[in-house]
Amino acid sequence: MKIFLVAMRRSGTTTFFELMRQDARFRCYDEPFNGMLRDMPGGNQWGTQTEFISLFQENPAKFWSLFRPISGNSEITPELTPLQRQYLSYIIGSAEHVFIDFTRCNFKIEELKKIAPDAILIHLHRHPAAVASSHLLPSSWKQGRKLKLWRARHKFWKIQTKYDFWGFETVIGRHPLSSCGQAFSEFGLDSELIYTLPAVVRLLAFWKLNFDRVEADANTFFGPNFLSISLEHFCENPTSFMETLYQKLNLPSAPFDFSAIHKAPGYAFPDHPDWRKYFAVAGLDSAAVTLGSTIAHGAQDGHS
Repeated sequence: MKIFLVAMRRSGTTTFFELMRQDARFRCYDEPFNGMLRDMPGGNQWGTQTEFISLFQENPAKFWSLFRPISGNSEITPELTPLQRQYLSYIIGSAEHVFIDFTRCNFKIEELKKIAPDAILIHLHRHPAAVASSHLLPSSWKQGRKLKLWRARHKFWKIQTKYDFWGFETVIGRHPLSSCGQAFSEFGLDSELIYTLPAVVRLLAFWKLNFDRVEADANTFFGPNFLSISLEHFCENPTSFMETLYQKLNLPSAPFDFSAIHKAPGYAFPDHPDWRKYFAVAGLDSAAVTLGSTIAHGAQDGHS
């Protein structure tokens, strides 16, 4: 069986990835199109590349001949290149049961279907204000980041650039004529306005573009093999969702330990009136802005 997880960065994918690792029947891969895999076999500080290191060590020459990352604004194009398809087929074929956490294939759902027609596709999404907050406020857990976080919080509603902690400034760009700006316009959003307002608006607009595209394409191409879940709901009741997933897999569920799963963090400045204003600009229902807990220092620790 093959399970694909798609989500925007900072949506809780690492939580799901670590949970699936508990099922020894699955070989789990985290972000196969991440350019950081160029550092093979060094691994990373989060320990999420263990399975890639094992695959690399089986045949380093083959890994390098096939490795083809996705970078920059190519994330929002619908196609994989022929070499990227070959690389993904290599990853998928590396074990009988494979789980892959994607963060660069949200606009390539049809391609995923062609490569693995019988796969289960999961869309994990987080509250748009929480995603935007998480991209604008750097994690404080890294050495030297506490001062950056303090500064970012004090200018949160004025940030225009230099928020590329997880690569979304590169994807979204800074101009309405960028590839993402044109995608906003085609989607029916006011691209000119979006790029004159603070970066939080661009992130909210991208969340809307990404969410609607994934939901529509996943329903079209994966149909009954598609599951959609918010991070907030998953953290409240992970047992129920995993039972549903394994019923679709027609496999007995693993004895999961859910003790590491906690309530999903809220978003910054939940009482601030600009959230409703900027939700409207991004094409989001302003009524969806609900009061939540302000993201505290350290609340964003993690990788996804």
